[in-house]
This record gives sequence, structure tokens and C-alpha cells, in this order.
Amino acid sequence: MILVSAYLGLKSRKSEELMPYLIKRFKRLVLPTWIFVSFFLLLKLCLGNFDLGFKGVLATFALSNYGIGYVWIIRIYFVVAILIPLYKALKLYLNEVHVLLISLLLFVGYEFLCHAGVFNNKLLDYLIAYFIPCFLLLVLAKIIFESEKWNNITIMVSFLIFVAYAVYLYRENGYFIQTQEYKYPFQLYYLSYGILVSGILIKLTKRVTLAGFLYDKVILFISSHSLWIYLWHIIPVTLLNHFALA
Repeated sequence: MILVSAYLGLKSRKSEELMPYLIKRFKRLVLPTWIFVSFFLLLKLCLGNFDLGFKGVLATFALSNYGIGYVWIIRIYFVVAILIPLYKALKLYLNEVHVLLISLLLFVGYEFLCHAGVFNNKLLDYLIAYFIPCFLLLVLAKIIFESEKWNNITIMVSFLIFVAYAVYLYRENGYFIQTQEYKYPFQLYYLSYGILVSGILIKLTKRVTLAGFLYDKVILFISSHSLWIYLWHIIPVTLLNHFALA
């Protein structure tokens, strides 16, 4: 979803000044989420299942993974939207390979900081941590959606990194480590698996021809309302978890 969001943003031909663009993205992503969160928290209160303190409510409206958890991805989409003008500015002076090399170098430094425990600080995690991996995803989105060759290379490299990292962690811990443990913030082990699967899915979808009705009535509807579909799915998931634990 992040790769698709990044690529669609890069494909936009609209010429907008920075502040109007960011305000537009804020209204498109953050404001609807705040409206939903207000309704969701009110529903939890009415059901007698309000388990969030003041900090939890604040973290939720801040789109942090320390609140209700689900809405943190909206902040990631907004981070990607913020980075799109930066990418377009760099492309005025550099080609895609050069931008990719810069993003990889930045990510190497970022990965080192993650292992050094720098982003264990919640404030740094919230304000800084996701920008560098999201910029790498933004750069990769452009090349893997538009080039079969680059997509194949990305799949192969991601697979080798994921397997090597999984084997290393298994030898260190004595059991298989799930990629989810390297998700907050995004780290190499988590991203290598995600990019691997995403690259494979991109290859498959380019080979699938959908019937007119399925595309017009289902695919376009889901893509046009993906934000609200994601937000509303939180309610049944939360209710199922609540009654399962009751």
C-alpha cells in the first residue's frame, strides 16, 4: 500500500506550490482520520471499553503506534506525501540511479542508528525515524513499477537480504524471528520481506486481465475509497478482539 501510494503521488502531473500541496494532503489523509478516531473513541466509551488514558488518546490523534495502533499507517502515508516534492526536486538535477544510491546510503546510516538504539526514544521515533525508509520506498516504487528489469533485480536482492538476515537472527537466537519485530520503525529485515512480496505481487498484477464489471465496480470502488475502507475495518476488528477476550 505504501509503494502504491508513493507511485501514484509521483505520477501526478499537477504543478502545485509546496504549502498548498501539503495542506491538501493533510485534508485528504489526516482530517478524515481524526473524524473517524473521534467516532471510534466515542463508541469505545459507550461500550464501556475505553481503555485509553489521556496519553493514549493524544497518541492516537497524533497518529502514533502508541495509541489504538491502527491509524499510525496514515502518518506514514503523510510522510510519503511530504517526501514526494523532495524526490521531484532531486530529479531535476539527478537521474533515478543517483537518487537510488543516495537513498541507500541514507538508509545504511539509518539502519546503524536503529541498531544503536537511537530510535528507542519515542519522540525521535515519531518525528524522524520513518522519513529515511519511506524515502527509500518512494524511490523504489518509481523504478519497480515502471521497469520489469529493476523489479526483477529488486526481488532478487530483497530475497537474498531477507534469507541472510533470517538465518543470522536464527543462529543468534535459536528460533525464527518474525519480521514484525523490526517494523517499528521500519528496518532492513522487515523491509526486505515487504519489498520482496510487493515486487512479486506487482509482477503478478501486470499479468492479470480483469473483467470489465470487476474492474469498474469493485477495483475502482476499493481504490477510490481505500482510506475509509481501512478506517472502518478497525471497528469490527476491535469488536471481535473485545468479545473474544471477554
